[in-house]
Amino acid sequence: DAATPSLRVLTVTELAEQLVADQVGAATDGDEPEIVELAGDPDRPAGRRFGALVHAVLAVTPLDAAADQVGEFAGLEGRMLGATDAEMAAAGVVATAALAHPILERARHADSVGACRREVPVTMQTDDATLVEGVVDLAFRDDGTWVVVDFKTDRELDVALDVYRCQVQLYAQMVARATGAPARAVLMRI
Repeated sequence: DAATPSLRVLTVTELAEQLVADQVGAATDGDEPEIVELAGDPDRPAGRRFGALVHAVLAVTPLDAAADQVGEFAGLEGRMLGATDAEMAAAGVVATAALAHPILERARHADSVGACRREVPVTMQTDDATLVEGVVDLAFRDDGTWVVVDFKTDRELDVALDVYRCQVQLYAQMVARATGAPARAVLMRI
């Protein structure tokens, strides 16, 4: 009996991949996520390290930071990740553009009243007793609804779009369950 796991744990990404592979879809409550694409430089750096750097910059940079401040955070976070100068410079540009988007303007307002969360861990137990865990990039309360934003830095969003949609829908479902308030999902390609 000891060899039988008492608990099954999946990340949100693993569950999303499984649901899409099983053609179950998101199997979540709520509407399709809003997809926001920011125009960017097609020649900018890419890859896992660059994505981690952009996420780190957006996690620690004040939402009202000026471009030079964003660049300083990109340099600091980039050095910790072993990023190149080109990656750090591009991450600063990308994060500055994201912070200027109207969705982040609304997040700034929510932050000013204590209704914004960044890089917050979430967990949820599914109907089959699986424990699902992940980290929400950004969630803020806007007119009684939580807006859950998942940042993606992929050059080609279409490659994994179904998984990403499912993933952010799961995050929104987790936030809604945790708060008792409605939540809507936003997938932001930056």
